[in-house]
Amino acid sequence: MTEGSDEPDFQVGGFEWSLRVSGDAVSQVPASVVPRKSAETAQHYSFAEDWRALGFLAANCLDVEVLPSGNVAPRPGAPLPIVLQPPEQIFLKRLVAPGRMDQLDADSLGRALDDVITNIGIVAAAHSGSFILMFDLQSKLGDAVYRASEGAIATDEFRKQLDWVRADLDGGATLLVPREFDPANGRLKLVTDSMTYRLRPSRGEGSAAVWDIAICQEVEPRAASFSVGDTVEHAIAQEILVATGIRNAQDTRARLGPDVLDWSAFAASPQGRSPGTGDTNAVKRALLLIQIIEAVAKALEVYPVEVLDTGRQDGRRYVVLRAEPNNDRDRLAKRIG
Repeated sequence: MTEGSDEPDFQVGGFEWSLRVSGDAVSQVPASVVPRKSAETAQHYSFAEDWRALGFLAANCLDVEVLPSGNVAPRPGAPLPIVLQPPEQIFLKRLVAPGRMDQLDADSLGRALDDVITNIGIVAAAHSGSFILMFDLQSKLGDAVYRASEGAIATDEFRKQLDWVRADLDGGATLLVPREFDPANGRLKLVTDSMTYRLRPSRGEGSAAVWDIAICQEVEPRAASFSVGDTVEHAIAQEILVATGIRNAQDTRARLGPDVLDWSAFAASPQGRSPGTGDTNAVKRALLLIQIIEAVAKALEVYPVEVLDTGRQDGRRYVVLRAEPNNDRDRLAKRIG
């Protein structure tokens, strides 16, 4: 937190130094305006504890409570219980009881909140839909499940492997979308507590890439250390249907109809507040263009002249000038208009 020097090298709440003199003397005030529990202070201070306190504050404003299990439920005795949509519940749970994959930095939480705001109007319809996932023959599903299950499921038991994958996905999954995502050629990554699935689009009529059916081209047990990298994470609250093959996937798509969800739809979500590399380069080029235009405009304010004569008359020097004919400045001004 600090090097312990004489000069402040940290900042808390906008103040260069923070000093706690004593605890709240609640018992000495004539009337308590807050519950006794509110006056209690945390046993330790950390950024995670700050996010947790923010989550409790939001839950209190919404008349809900986050249970020890992480589930969000209406607060007992609330006059008008508010039913939160799944993305809102996931966000509160992430603040109060973060999981192993949840990142508690400002950028990640800001993007997650942007997703909640963007999807708040359509989340009810989206929640009733489902994603469709199938596995490529070259995905090495058998080897991955064999290692993840510690040999309990053999490499040739395809049905049991799919059942294991369904159970793994039911435990919660996060979709990682590249910031610069191209639906035609891009790839997505689906991550659970145990596995990592790399997805590609299926091919529709005319070999066009479509994301209503995602094909897992590679699956492997998740490594102990995990980096999000240059991607944006999205918690999947909807059902993921695992198809046994392309025919089963197409039949499932036909049966669900408009309830089939597009995997690439998350790419349209806000990509965060910090500009990407492409945006930075565009800003630099724009500033350079402005400087060039300003230099040209200043150059046009300089009028070239031709000196016809110089001399001295009555004790004073004089110069006879005229505008230089056929000069570059006039030609440029005419072309610019």
